[in-house]
Amino acid sequence: MHNWDLEETNKYNYIPNSDFKYTYNQNEFLSPKAIEEKLDSLNTAQEKLEFVYNAIYCNKNKNRFAYFKDMPYDIPLSKYENKFKSLKFEEIDETKPQPTHKN
Repeated sequence: MHNWDLEETNKYNYIPNSDFKYTYNQNEFLSPKAIEEKLDSLNTAQEKLEFVYNAIYCNKNKNRFAYFKDMPYDIPLSKYENKFKSLKFEEIDETKPQPTHKN
């Protein structure tokens, strides 16, 4: 594209790290089935928000959703730390004008 020529293509044909390589690891895999079952077992929106934040948002493992054919799918969720409790929330004073964002 544009200024990208064959030399540039060849330069990036092989990257000597695994940044873009997705591998299955059962200990890190977040099973969509287990996530759905957990969400279904929770009663309030607050509980569901905390679960999503702790188990999914805070999990930065790039392979957490990597799944390959013939791998076990029904894997229980691994333990996760409750980081939601450490978040600080501010009350919004609705009488004051709020900043607007322009796209």
